Amino acid sequence: MKTLIALTTSAAILSAPVFAHRSDSDCDVSLDGNLRYHQGVLEIESDNGTTFTINQAHELYVESKKLELNATQQRAVSDYYENISDAIPMTVTIAMEGLQLASSAVSEVFAELLGDNDIVRDFDELFTELSSEINTRFYDENGGYRVDTREFNDDDWMSSTWEDRFEERVESLVEQSIGRIMIAVGKEMVWEGGDIDAFADKMERFGENIENKVEHQAEALEDKAEELCHILKKADNAEDRLQSSIGELASLNVLEID
Repeated sequence: MKTLIALTTSAAILSAPVFAHRSDSDCDVSLDGNLRYHQGVLEIESDNGTTFTINQAHELYVESKKLELNATQQRAVSDYYENISDAIPMTVTIAMEGLQLASSAVSEVFAELLGDNDIVRDFDELFTELSSEINTRFYDENGGYRVDTREFNDDDWMSSTWEDRFEERVESLVEQSIGRIMIAVGKEMVWEGGDIDAFADKMERFGENIENKVEHQAEALEDKAEELCHILKKADNAEDRLQSSIGELASLNVLEID
């Protein structure tokens, strides 16, 4: 019984490493403070409550007071704004493409295991729901990007949230449907003559086939994640320059990248 449960659970989380390709875990990015972006205005709130704002004209405001900057300081402000502005749509793209890839992989696993079954439809509904949540979280009513990190449950960069949500919801669906899964596994076992090893081999081969199918797409996502990491590192560098060159921004240390 434990072996069968392990097999079905493994099938359920088969695509989790695939979905994780859209994460920026290699960067180990964390946020100290809050970041908001909407209609081209970037607002940063540091841990001590000080608010810094950069608008589309790359003008810097500290607590609503515009600062006059020299050329070096202005370059740092522009670099910071541009890299954060680039990172936001990249994050959304990686999250959406990772979700689509995971959806395809998981649905194929359960379609193979269960055939035309309610749990397959449950998974389809789950992915539709998560896609809708991403759209709601990252887009305004006019289709523009909007981000408020206060809406997230942890201090990681935005993209990591969806990996946790995905894994939690998949595990929840598996737990809710374990009875149907066990029946389906039992039927599959009949075709293998009750041989658990033969069934395990079959599921392993199937898992390898899924991985091979998604490998190219997963590698493309990994490339995008590496590019996102590079962009965030440039933003972190610009943040360090702002912190050291502008006295009013001494407390600005929102991005932490290891």
